[in-house]
Amino acid sequence: MNLEHYKNFVVVVDTGTISAASEKLLIAQPALSNQIKSLEEKYKVKLIVRGPRRVELTDAGKIFYEKAKSICYMEDALQKEIDECAVGYRGTLWLGTTPANPDPLLFQILLDFHAAYPEISFEIFERNSDQVIHLLESGVIEVGLIRSQVYIPADICPILTIQECLMAYYHKEHPVLSDQLEQVPIPLLKNVPISISQGLKKIFTMECENMGFQPYYLNISESRAISQLWASDKTTVAIIIAQPDVIKSSPYNHGSFCCREILTEVKSIKRFFAIEKGRKRSRTADVFLKFCRRHPLIQQWHSETD
Repeated sequence: MNLEHYKNFVVVVDTGTISAASEKLLIAQPALSNQIKSLEEKYKVKLIVRGPRRVELTDAGKIFYEKAKSICYMEDALQKEIDECAVGYRGTLWLGTTPANPDPLLFQILLDFHAAYPEISFEIFERNSDQVIHLLESGVIEVGLIRSQVYIPADICPILTIQECLMAYYHKEHPVLSDQLEQVPIPLLKNVPISISQGLKKIFTMECENMGFQPYYLNISESRAISQLWASDKTTVAIIIAQPDVIKSSPYNHGSFCCREILTEVKSIKRFFAIEKGRKRSRTADVFLKFCRRHPLIQQWHSETD
């Protein structure tokens, strides 16, 4: 197989005429015509028909054209991977994520990824889930980390789902919740001032109503960071979502504060890495997603959705 013949055939079809392809490739027209003829002889079928304005593909030609493009792409990708293996991975990861400061899981993943691929830099956009989806669809980012409570358009593909739990973040001198608790039964939060983000209000309210009471919301804000600030008054409990094992060694359990899993019936609190369907991703994005699948913190809490 002469790979150049396949590449040149694709250019002929894309430009529309042998003469236009000849100019682009700097190859004489008779030579291009002979290449096409040799391909037709090899496969014993007519591939193109010369029309008055441009070449037309036969049914067999349409099949050949798509396969030839795939062969050429694979050859280019192979060469790129070999080159990257030789010189190391370089590039920029364009990532969108929902506001969650601090975010021990994501921060640890990014630190570990940077250690493994020090030549890759980051462009990170903090937006709500709907805005992260918009950034994916507009091509500003390649990978999004999204909460599951939003509507997911058909062109967005969740590829790595992470299970999360409702967590109570509070001061160690809280009058109701002890720092010795392993978990927080949700009835203990009855009549306790609650600080929560808008995105979690619905699910937390439902959990409280299932236990027969309405939560007392002292503060409802747009971000986790603002919600957490209210815990400083020693009486308010901030409600967040996270992975309990990750939280144990995170800033949430240092100093004057602690963070404990809330015992609930809901087990479907999730966030997930997402990409846009049908869009060709950069090698950097693919390397990052592959790295995430192998990361021990994600393996413990994830399920594949693709």
